[in-house]
Amino acid sequence: MFKMDHESPLLLRKFKSEGAFIRSLKLLQDGFTKDREKIGNYLDDPFLVSAYFLYYSNTNALKFQFLKNVLRPFWQKFYDQSFWKDRVLVDFGSGPGTFSGEFLKEFEINDLILFDTSELMLAQGKKYLSFLKERQEIRQNARIQFLGDKASLSRALKGKKVCLFFGHSLNEIGSHEFFEIINDFGSSVEDCIILEPGTNSVFKLILEVRAFLHAQGFSTSFPCSSNEDCGLKKDDWCHFNHFPKIPQYLERYGQMAKIDRRTMPLILHYFVRDKLKVISSPILRLERESKFDFKYEICRNNRIYQLSVLKKKFKKSEQKALKYVLGKTPLFIDWNEKKEIFELLKLNFVGEELSEEKDGE
Repeated sequence: MFKMDHESPLLLRKFKSEGAFIRSLKLLQDGFTKDREKIGNYLDDPFLVSAYFLYYSNTNALKFQFLKNVLRPFWQKFYDQSFWKDRVLVDFGSGPGTFSGEFLKEFEINDLILFDTSELMLAQGKKYLSFLKERQEIRQNARIQFLGDKASLSRALKGKKVCLFFGHSLNEIGSHEFFEIINDFGSSVEDCIILEPGTNSVFKLILEVRAFLHAQGFSTSFPCSSNEDCGLKKDDWCHFNHFPKIPQYLERYGQMAKIDRRTMPLILHYFVRDKLKVISSPILRLERESKFDFKYEICRNNRIYQLSVLKKKFKKSEQKALKYVLGKTPLFIDWNEKKEIFELLKLNFVGEELSEEKDGE
């Protein structure tokens, strides 16, 4: 993460004032939340693209840290340089490359494609990744392509193994276009990572995508513990609540534009064209906090359970850690031992109070 303001040379268009930036940010946010059918029009405006990059580059970096930490047990192969020798990462619907930059900083990626139909978004992405190269934050010899049409993308992927990433783009393209993408690329796609807003409507998309990928020979490596149908009730949805530490200047921008990023509901799924490797049951989210306990939701065999953690067992500093722990370390339940793995916090809490499934089955 790095601090920018409305006059940053990284922007496609500098703003005359902070107020002008905030007005653009509000308009952009309305496009994402209230008037999504016009989102294409918003992204044709260089000032709105600049406002997106100025604000969301850092909030997306916070989301990437969550993704990286939660998927750490599954991602060891990503840190092996040989993994990227004949593999290309495709950031589909890349926007200005905010997630691409984080991938490049974290892994020794040889070949990266940013795909977006917005020329302005790709132009902003070129400025950003060039900046990261100048600061030597990413590999100097990484091959980076900026593509906007599927024919060029298909040619670029010929003979390559593909890792697909969708960062807040599946909810824009929808399930049917996703199916077309997987069909077009065929067996070359070996990994598919999806990070989206944690809403009910997006989860419905995820269920369609999940069923389709299973039929294509993929397994859900995370968060599901099996490939069976999801056991959640129709009015519930699988998501995480991330509580990031927001930099003061970014929180101030959010307050001015009426955007709250103190809690980030996220949907994260990782699919692999491989046999399912179950590690354990993930803690999805802190459902609620009372005066006496925390209640966490846990997914086991595609059903939701609740785990009550009594506050009296912990110091106040430890209680705060329990509240904000998700996203700072991958937390799972070793179901055979019924013991929570709070290893990084050294809390050594043994959980015993497991309720029945929420749907009463």
